[in-house]
Amino acid sequence: MKKWLDHFASFDDYVEYFMFESFVKDGMPINIFTGEPFREDEIDACKNRIFQIKNLKLDELLSMMERLESMIFERTESMERYLDI
Repeated sequence: MKKWLDHFASFDDYVEYFMFESFVKDGMPINIFTGEPFREDEIDACKNRIFQIKNLKLDELLSMMERLESMIFERTESMERYLDI
């Protein structure tokens, strides 16, 4: 996988190629729980932790799902514009 990802000159190129702009802000992946970009220390912490969605309150879970849905719709619209659908 690393060899395949090395095909892209930068993370920004990867994001642009796959139209993940709605999932990234200021060059950092967006935390779908908060809607804010991850901080470097959060990324390192996530490498050693499994998220427990089942521990979220219902309103937190709904908020996360709505945020994710919005990000997916935005990406779909970008793809449709690119394909001129």
